[in-house]
Amino acid sequence: GGCSGCYADQGCAYSCDADMNSTNFSKAKSIIEDEADNWASSFTANDSVPLLACSEYSLATFYNSNNACRGTHILEPMYDAQMAGFATQGLYAAFFWTWRMPYGGSHEYGWSLKHYLTGEH
Repeated sequence: GGCSGCYADQGCAYSCDADMNSTNFSKAKSIIEDEADNWASSFTANDSVPLLACSEYSLATFYNSNNACRGTHILEPMYDAQMAGFATQGLYAAFFWTWRMPYGGSHEYGWSLKHYLTGEH
C-alpha cells in the first residue's frame, strides 16, 4: 500500500504497468503526488527546528528493486512530486541517493540520478 509501486502483485498501491492514458496511471500519479504532499507538509507540523534540507531521496518505488518501477512514465511524476514538495516547504538542498551506479543492476533505476536524467550507466 502507501506510495509503493511494483510489477508483481505484492500489495502495492499501483502497478508499474499502468498505461499513461489509463485511469490506473492517473491513480498512480495521484498517489505519488498525495504522498509527496503529505510528506512535505509533515515538515511544518514537526514543531521543532525548521528543516532546511533533505539528506537523501530516491526514485525507488518498492523495497525490492527487482519488482520496483523502472519506466520514466512512473519515475518522472515521482521525481516532479518530490521536487515540488521540497520547493513548497522551502528546502534549500536535497541530495539524491547517488549520482551513478554502473554496476547497480535493478537498483540503478531508483537510485542513480545519472541513469534517470540521461539513461547512461
